[in-house]
Amino acid sequence: MAQFSFAKGSLYSAVATATLALAAPTVSWAQAEPAGARAAGMDELVITARKREENLQEVPIAVTAIGAEQLRNEQITDLSQIAAQVPSFTFQSQNSMESEMFIRGVGSVRLNGATADPSIGTFLNEIYIGRRGAATPPIFDLARVEVLRGPQGTLFGKNIVGGAINLITAAPTFDFDAGGSISLGNYDSFLAEGFVSGGLTENLAGRPRPLSRNP
Repeated sequence: MAQFSFAKGSLYSAVATATLALAAPTVSWAQAEPAGARAAGMDELVITARKREENLQEVPIAVTAIGAEQLRNEQITDLSQIAAQVPSFTFQSQNSMESEMFIRGVGSVRLNGATADPSIGTFLNEIYIGRRGAATPPIFDLARVEVLRGPQGTLFGKNIVGGAINLITAAPTFDFDAGGSISLGNYDSFLAEGFVSGGLTENLAGRPRPLSRNP
């Protein structure tokens, strides 16, 4: 019977070499996987939070964006549902004139004065909506919603203390497109929304959005 003997140092060296040989392919494979996963599974969402088109993953500011597909699939129709999707954003409303929005704990309570400005700004296509009654527009036919957290400068024409909510409507298309929704509720409440998009001339396209509601 053959007998083998190993010196203590040689045995440790052999075990370490075998361990590295087995681990090396695993480390290489683990590093290569995220790059492939990003290319295959991560959708790119382009936003304009800094007045220029940028990839959401590369913007160096605190912003959350919800695209048209997510808005449609999750049937998001008002700002209270947006708040449920955005960290540090809360929204509550007693009526159309007494809605309260807070981002990171900063907001305005029962702000219904004619000359008062809220701490959270609402923008429609980068245009400031100052009055509280009009600052809760329906979420319909939007390309995306951008929620910027923290103080904002005058990039959109109005400085804001707590944060900004930017609603971007879908752009007109030269190919025909149409859609709509009807909602019924208690006390004879009714909401009908629709849109039609298409080319008007060779160089001009339109996208009217009729809306009817009661009350």
